[in-house]
Amino acid sequence: MKIFYILLSLLLFTSCTFEPDGLNYVEIEKPADTHPMEVTLSIDRDSIYIYRSTNFSYKINSNGKKLNAAVVKYLDNEIIMTANAENFSFYIDKPNTDNTNKWFDLTIDFYVSTGSGSIADVVKMENYLMSKTWKIQFVDLQNAKLKTGHKIHPDGYLEVYIIKPSYLEGKFTCDNFGIPIPHSRNSGDTLFFADKSYVYGTERYQMTFKFDDNQNYNWYNWSFTVNYPEIEFKAEAYGPDSCKVSWGNSPFKLYYNLNNNLYSGFDKAYIVPIMVNEKKSFNLKINSPNYVNETYSREYKTTEFIQGTQTYYNMCYSVDKDIFFISSNESLPYISSSGIPIPKSENNAQYNSKVNIYCSPNGKYIAGHSYLNIYIYNENLTLAKKIPDIGLDYNYRPYFAVTNDGAFTYQHRNTLHLRNVSERTDWESFSFKTDLDSLYTNIYLSVIANSIDGKYICVRGLNGLKIYDVSDHQTARVAYTHPDKGVNSFVAHPTDPGLIYAVVNGELQLRTCPGFELVKNIDIELADYKIYTIDPYSRILMMWKNDDLYFYDPDTGQKLLQLKSNQLWRQQALLVRNHLKMANNTIDLTQYLQK
Repeated sequence: MKIFYILLSLLLFTSCTFEPDGLNYVEIEKPADTHPMEVTLSIDRDSIYIYRSTNFSYKINSNGKKLNAAVVKYLDNEIIMTANAENFSFYIDKPNTDNTNKWFDLTIDFYVSTGSGSIADVVKMENYLMSKTWKIQFVDLQNAKLKTGHKIHPDGYLEVYIIKPSYLEGKFTCDNFGIPIPHSRNSGDTLFFADKSYVYGTERYQMTFKFDDNQNYNWYNWSFTVNYPEIEFKAEAYGPDSCKVSWGNSPFKLYYNLNNNLYSGFDKAYIVPIMVNEKKSFNLKINSPNYVNETYSREYKTTEFIQGTQTYYNMCYSVDKDIFFISSNESLPYISSSGIPIPKSENNAQYNSKVNIYCSPNGKYIAGHSYLNIYIYNENLTLAKKIPDIGLDYNYRPYFAVTNDGAFTYQHRNTLHLRNVSERTDWESFSFKTDLDSLYTNIYLSVIANSIDGKYICVRGLNGLKIYDVSDHQTARVAYTHPDKGVNSFVAHPTDPGLIYAVVNGELQLRTCPGFELVKNIDIELADYKIYTIDPYSRILMMWKNDDLYFYDPDTGQKLLQLKSNQLWRQQALLVRNHLKMANNTIDLTQYLQK
């Protein structure tokens, strides 16, 4: 019965006439022209830099209205977001090469329901539209030419830097072949890294950028080279008795150690005393500005020094001709002549002569000896004759001299030999014993002297002093005897055959030859000394005491110079034309021997 009534009611209802008198029509208020909305992009900038395929997210606050759709547009791409949500994300892929490092637009159109309830609103045809555009640039960091460089910090160490673009979000690091270089400071957009271990030379540094997004594979590198000149390490003369060791002018605050603490510090040079004919080796340890924290030096350099000009040859000097004669060959006994300056020989192969040469003061007679042979040369420097097997003892310093009359005198133990090197034919050779020493005792340093004319030979031995007249070159007649051993040493006057300088009882005197009469006393401050030689050009006396050399003006007694030497008694030293020749080097003392 209940079912019936329901069916009846339905039939009645369907049969009734419905009049649309507004019961199914609702007057809808027209929506506003605009509606407030807010859009937030994950990178909150109007201009955005990206470096790889990048995920963007955005959030829209539609203030109570429903979001219908969002359309993302950039370059030739269009992405439609239809999800009914207020949070979206999308990717922008790396653009093609043509669009790299160029600006392009990223535009998002947002469609939000008006909420009017109209059929258009229901079918999403009635929307509030919001459009937002950002400028996007893809930066190819792998090929980006970021500005890098280097400078010297005021504290004296190397700083390398990179100028960081404002758009980069991440971290820069620096290394030198895998060794980290610490970040030291920032100055504006410039990042500095301090390498306090650098001293000089070529080093390669690598700047690395890592995104601050925990993606370890996103690395970009920039490499550059630093190359400051190598430090020059040298030793040069600094006066006649010292040398200056210097090691350049580095822009860095380096710490130096010379010869294991002979000097250590920050200076660029050091003055080292040096003896005559002494070859000195120097080593320099170079430490970086970080020397306090370093166990080992960064660099190590060596050099050598010997005072004077390298002269690997023997020489003699003619005061009358003002010319040097130089032996210039190792195997052939020939000579060449040279004036001032004395030539330098770069190595001992150029002038490694075994020929010791001597000339007369007038330059007319030139003789040399090599081993047991005497070589005699003409004035035109050609070999005139050879005298073999002379017999010679090289213990201590042997005596040789050539006189103006062509007598070549040399010593062999206690015997003196004279050989004729002139054109004369009345004599060839002559020898005599001094009878002042035993058979095997040598006559020591500066105790033999020929007068320059060849007429007299003065000899001091253990048993006194004698002056021999050998003018006939046949016999040795005693012209003067002095039994007192107080005559220490002497040297013949270089230009006057009638005079001789002698040290008698500790006093320097000028005496006659052969009478040995006192001409004058020369007052000098030196005590207990010997005369070594006299310069025939400047007539400066070179004295010897305890291996030191003293240079005196015999006319005034003024000391002009003092030099330290070593084992001088073993060496054949010459002082000629203010040049000191010892072994393989010659020192020009002209500026120091001004009377």
